[in-house]
Amino acid sequence: MRHYLSFWNILGALVLVLGLVVLVMTGGRIRTQVNGLPPIVSPSVKTAPIKVTVQLYFPKADGTSFVLEQRQVTLSATQTPYQAALDQLAAGPRQSGVAVIPAGTPVPRVFVASGTAYVDLPQVYTHLNYGLSGDTLLIHSIANTLLAIGNVNEVRFMIGGRPAVSLGPLSLVDPISKSR
Repeated sequence: MRHYLSFWNILGALVLVLGLVVLVMTGGRIRTQVNGLPPIVSPSVKTAPIKVTVQLYFPKADGTSFVLEQRQVTLSATQTPYQAALDQLAAGPRQSGVAVIPAGTPVPRVFVASGTAYVDLPQVYTHLNYGLSGDTLLIHSIANTLLAIGNVNEVRFMIGGRPAVSLGPLSLVDPISKSR
């Protein structure tokens, strides 16, 4: 019986009780706001749709630079502006420019922490065979789109959930930042 009443067990029980008290007092509706983004709300809470404008960077047909396209999107309750931007990028250009994310391939997932966007490219992206210039346009199209969102200062890439070293011949060791 003695080992059940250890300091750590009692401390854990107190933390659990405190957490339950907070949950009951807030009615399960804890709202969190991160870096000026729309609050993340528990799914049980109904909120009005949030509209944001995203800036998408599509490569020009000749591959020399990018075409900027702005779109207004409505975020779902669980969607971030970052993921909405990548979803729109995957949908392809509406005006001029070239699609960089091939139709039928999964959209990269993105999460942001401390001003860094982490883009998780699906494993299939390692077999696109775009070559150096195509891979560069793909990576910079994604990075420029995310860097256009105010809270992102740099973009790091992952492949299949692991830090990426390269995509084809393109090195991904260093992050892509606004200063570049």
